[in-house]
Amino acid sequence: MPGNNSIVVVKIDGTKIETDHIDGLAVDFHGENNSIEVYEPVAFTNSFIETRDNLRVTIRAHSSVNNLRISKMWGSVRPYPASGVAIGSNFTCNGAQMFVSPDEGNICIGNDCMFSFGITLAVSDGHIILDKKNRKILNRNKDILIGDHVWIGMNATILKGVHIGDNSVVGAHSVVAKRYKEGNIIIAGNPAGIVKKNIEWKRENYGEYMNIPAAERYS
Repeated sequence: MPGNNSIVVVKIDGTKIETDHIDGLAVDFHGENNSIEVYEPVAFTNSFIETRDNLRVTIRAHSSVNNLRISKMWGSVRPYPASGVAIGSNFTCNGAQMFVSPDEGNICIGNDCMFSFGITLAVSDGHIILDKKNRKILNRNKDILIGDHVWIGMNATILKGVHIGDNSVVGAHSVVAKRYKEGNIIIAGNPAGIVKKNIEWKRENYGEYMNIPAAERYS
């Protein structure tokens, strides 16, 4: 593939196969040294990745990825430095946009995360804000880190520098702009804050959960 760009499928036995097509995933390569690595099995529907230079995207196995958009934004100075999006195994998504800056900043998502729809993650504000007195940059890009088993509700926005701890929930329509390394919490609101601690969540809906024998539900 030109420009040292690659799409690699990692089979269950660990074999790596370079390809130019994955069903349900469109890739638009711009620039050089971009790599997409997908660990089988992963099911894509209506998903899209747009690169610039030096973007690495990794998606781990047993994931169901619907309406995902990953984009490395444009910048005026090239080549762009290395950046990446790493998504853990058993990831489910019904609609998310992930914006990586042309300057710096990565997105890392743990295992067993569940994303609803209308979700946005961005490591950059897109434009520079300066302190008028000393010209210091006030809004540098920062990584986004999402822990294991995190549920992000519909239309939530995750901004640069956010860290969400394991086993946590982000409420619908929340705007998260702070670090929450503590796990087992619900974060909600605009701006988001902790509204409940010491929680756990399950993938089953109410009916499915209530049909589980009580001894199993509380084990």
